[in-house]
Amino acid sequence: MKVIVSLFISFLLVFSITSISHSDEFVLRDDISAVAPSSFTVEDATMANKLLIDFPNEIPGAAYVDKYITKGAKYCLVHIRQIHLVDGLSEEEKKEVEIVQSDIFKILEYLILNHGLESVYGEGMDPKNAPYANLVYSIESFEESYYDFLKNDILNIKRQIASTEKVIANAYVRNELDGISQLEKSLELLKVQLGEESKELEDMTMSQSESEKYNAIQTIVKKYNIQYFGADIEQVSKEAFEARKDQSVSQEMVRHLVFDVREDVVLWIVSMKKDPLSVVIYGGGHTWGGRESFGELFPINERHFNISAQDNIAVWNRMHLDERFSLIEITPQNYR
Repeated sequence: MKVIVSLFISFLLVFSITSISHSDEFVLRDDISAVAPSSFTVEDATMANKLLIDFPNEIPGAAYVDKYITKGAKYCLVHIRQIHLVDGLSEEEKKEVEIVQSDIFKILEYLILNHGLESVYGEGMDPKNAPYANLVYSIESFEESYYDFLKNDILNIKRQIASTEKVIANAYVRNELDGISQLEKSLELLKVQLGEESKELEDMTMSQSESEKYNAIQTIVKKYNIQYFGADIEQVSKEAFEARKDQSVSQEMVRHLVFDVREDVVLWIVSMKKDPLSVVIYGGGHTWGGRESFGELFPINERHFNISAQDNIAVWNRMHLDERFSLIEITPQNYR
């Protein structure tokens, strides 16, 4: 493994051996619709926990909204669970990705329109590349304006063709042939232009449809111009996925690198922004909480099949007493 991953492993080993005991029992609090320590009081809630309490319990496109409170939390991580395209998916599996991404779009749109969401973090994007992605999506928004222009221009060309054909037909009927050859040349040029613009419109339609149906973030950023932040460090992810291909690396270590280390990276990136609540779109096999951080009720009703092994928030909160995390996990309607 290269230096960055090695540092993260050392970082985890040093602090994961530190123990923490819960003097509070975690309970499902009906008054705030969240799992919280029994001694937690709304009056003493931090800004992050107030935002968690006020966060909607029902959202279009979501099957479950699960909330877990850490007393004194400075940040609240909102994890919207996703599935995304990977190599080798069948058409049926691609359709499942499309449906779940559609759910995620509905969730994000609701949060934007009703709760003022202004930014989102995405899996697979390095923070250093995010400004470029925002620019690209802005350009694509401009392309959508050009798309609308093309549709209107095609209608105008069709009207011009119909009008020119009528003029030519009438000229032949009246035997008024002066200038008819020029009209016919103009007609041919209009037909060529119609063909070219129709093909361009068709290509744009297919391109938009293919890219957007598998990427809720791309679609939402283009439509509402919210900020898109990266939630992965490129080098860490690269080394993790290289380890997956290396037969000499144990499956336990691969799982640790692909899941747990990258989850720690997300907490670090989000904490750097200092926002009390941050929304992250990340694979549904990931989870940041556990029974050390949120008691025996995590996960609620055993709903989640989590590949992650480490309780990232418990480890983080031990190390960063002034920058602790609460958690909201959102499961899309069609996530399986």
